[in-house]
This record gives sequence, structure tokens and C-alpha cells, in this order.
Amino acid sequence: MKITIIGGGSTYTPELVYGILKWKDSPVKTIVLEDIDAERLNIVGDYCRALSDVLNPSINIVKTTDLDESLAGSDFVVTQIRVGGNRKRAEDEKLAMNMGWLGQETTGAVGFLKAFRTIPVMIDIVNRIQAISPNAFLINFTNPAGIISTAIYQNTGKKNMVGLCNVPIFLETNIRAIIQKYAPDLFKKNVDGKTSEIGNKEEDPESGYNLFLSWGGLNHLSWVFDIELEGRSIMEEVLDIITSDDFDPSPYFPVNKEYVKLTRTIPSPYLRYFTETGKVIEELSKAPTRGEQVMKIERNLLDIYKKETDLIDRGEYAQDNPPSLPGELSKRGGADYSRLAVKLIKDLCKIRFVEGLKSSSNRGDSCGQLKNSPVHVLNVPDRDDFFVKSDEFCEIPVKLVPGEKGAISGQFFEPLYPDKNLILPWIYDLVKRVKIYENLTVEASLNRSEEKAINALISNPLVHDRKRIEEFISKALQE
Repeated sequence: MKITIIGGGSTYTPELVYGILKWKDSPVKTIVLEDIDAERLNIVGDYCRALSDVLNPSINIVKTTDLDESLAGSDFVVTQIRVGGNRKRAEDEKLAMNMGWLGQETTGAVGFLKAFRTIPVMIDIVNRIQAISPNAFLINFTNPAGIISTAIYQNTGKKNMVGLCNVPIFLETNIRAIIQKYAPDLFKKNVDGKTSEIGNKEEDPESGYNLFLSWGGLNHLSWVFDIELEGRSIMEEVLDIITSDDFDPSPYFPVNKEYVKLTRTIPSPYLRYFTETGKVIEELSKAPTRGEQVMKIERNLLDIYKKETDLIDRGEYAQDNPPSLPGELSKRGGADYSRLAVKLIKDLCKIRFVEGLKSSSNRGDSCGQLKNSPVHVLNVPDRDDFFVKSDEFCEIPVKLVPGEKGAISGQFFEPLYPDKNLILPWIYDLVKRVKIYENLTVEASLNRSEEKAINALISNPLVHDRKRIEEFISKALQE
């Protein structure tokens, strides 16, 4: 099996490669790292090659700046590109904040610029995937993931694809931690007078408990509408905890207790940008932009990667003494991205939704057998027009399901929508308003139109004043 990572020079890449290398009985034979930045690619690629030498020498790590070469024979393609790099991101953030707006790269004016630059490049990449390896399953991690995924789906014919975001697993992990600290008895059950832990850790070793979050909305505009433990709703118990005076949210995630009480939901942390805009702008103004912070982190990481490569090559590590990923990587953002991507690839491999795996029984069988239909929170087409239109992407839990035509038709998942009765009308309205902005952004980007760009930003709930928008667009697009 061959996995191609587009944007393989990213400092994220070693985490993803590390997860694949640690995959027991992996069917993966080749991981190709493709990037247009040869210098970064060499540093990151050499480190990944060194990790492979210790962790799983049977997997070949290949570096290339040739996109077509990287795609030939691929079974999975992961896209994680940043057009203009973090330097352009920092410039965008400063420009937006000088306008008095939010400087955040996936929402508001900065998110618009990232999408505007990225969409044409991503469509070109996916058109090459379709021409060279159309059966390769695409996992898009490039932000803004919802807008980018919708643009790809509508303009390339690519159906065997999903968008991936780490926010749902971030919230789930923290909700588990909150329950464990404040209400551990919820994780116990009484059988014949004896108390035991809920969940089968052998079947679900990462979590230990069969917890299901009824999640819904758009990427970075989403909510938890219900929480089920072993099929029983515990939402009210969790809401009582996080809205109580005794609850300290700082170790977990930001909580606006009044908003939670009003909506009876747990919002994604990104909802703060819409509900506490002024407060967030003030917080961001007191520190370097996130782009500037990430550039510093990346410089440190690249130095660490070079040093670690040298240590591995000099024999400082072995399979019984393997290297660990640098702690600095946790500051980069995107925590758990690797775990999510590898688990998704494993599960898709098991249900054989990659045409290349179907035709080769030895590769497909080596993935293992699928015992239960796995559930992932993904960005997928809203098949039932639940939040948006059927050719537009929403973010929901989905059950992966077997089927002979999955890789061609895109019918590889069953949507698990939340109960409509749990969603307030104005939550629906906000989702639809933001989706209008996203659609206008795609149109502006594909047409390279300054006027359409202005119209798109006018529709964004986080941006105001047409005159300032015109000034912002004029400055931002002078490239």
C-alpha cells in the first residue's frame, strides 16, 4: 500500500509518519513525501526516513518535488498545504487586526484570504490525483477544511474523499477527562451488586469507554448536541458539571457558561470567535500573531529534526529503545491529527474502500477484519440536506460502511445526524449564513475576482464595513 502526503515538508509530517510506522502488521510499503520546498522537504524527509529505519524498516520513505511522480500508484493521499507559508499567514493576521477585526486563519477575514489563495492550488492538485490515481482516497487536512473540501468536491469530480479536523477529538478527549474528574461514577455500572468500569478496553484501548458525541455543524462552526455513554444520554449530567460554579474550564477548553445554559450544547472552541468576538480580539492583540508564533516553533522543530536524524543515524536508538517525537511538536497545533488520520486509514483499509486494495487480496487482508462499523467525525457532503445542501460539506459523525462501489460513488459512509429537536433555530441560521459566505468565497477564488471577494467578505458575520473591506482586499491581494 502506498500513502502520499502532499505538503510533506510540513513540520506536522513526522507525527503522521510516526503513527503509520507504529501501525502493527501494517500493509503500508511506501510513504511518499511531496513538497515544493526542497529544503524543508529534505530536513523533514530525512528525519522520517531515520524514524523508519528504527521503527519499521520495511516501509520505504520517498521524497520528491514532482507531484505526478508522488501520485502514481497511490492508495491514499493526504493533503496538508499552506499557500504562502506562515509568513503570509502572519501578514494576513496583522492586516486584519489593524482593521480592528479578528486575526484567525480559519475564520473571518484571514480565513477568507487563506481559502482564496488555497482553493485554485488544491483543485489543481486534485485534478492531478484524478488523472493519475483516481481511486486513491483523499484525506484533506488543509484549512479551512470545510471550504476547501467543498470546493474540491464541487469542481473536480472527486467523491472518494473527506475533510479531517482535530477539534472533535480534542473536545471528546477533554469531555472524558471532565467526567473522570467530576463524575467518575458515570464510567461505572452496577451488575449483580458489583461495580465495574463501563467499556471494553480491549475493543477500544484508546478510550476505554463507549462514549458517543452527537456532533454537528460546519468545520470550526460546530456543537455537541448530545453525549451518549453506552447508548444512554448523559448530556444533562455533563452540562450540569460545566455550568456549575465549581467547574474550572482552564485545563480543558474555553466555556461560556451562559451560552451553554442557553443552548444546552457544548460549542466548539471556535464559537468564541462569533460569541465573544471583542474579548478574543483583545486577547489576540496582547501577543504576537499565531503565524509569528508558529514560525518560531517551526524553526526550533526543524533544528530538532536535524539533530535527531543525526543521532538516529549514529545508532543512538534501536527498536528496543526507539526515539520519541519532540515535545515541541505539541506546540505546533493540530494535536491528535496523526492518530485521527491513521485510524481513518486503517478503518477504510478494513472495509476496502480503496480500489487498489480490492484488487490485491494480500494488501486488503493485511489490514485486518472489520468487527464493527467504525464511527469518525468527518467533513463530508451533507447527503440529507440536514444543515446545508447535499453537495456542500458539513461536519458530523459518520459510520463507515462496506460497499462494492464506495471508492467511485462516495457512498462509503452513513451520516449520523443529531436530533433536530436539540438544535435551536438560530443555530441553524448561523450555519446557513456562514455557508453562504463559504460558497461566495469559493466563487471569488475560482474567478480570481476582487469584486466577488468583497461581496464574500461582506457576508461574513465577523467582518463589517464595506469601505474597510475594500481597503483590506486591495492591500491583501497586492501580491
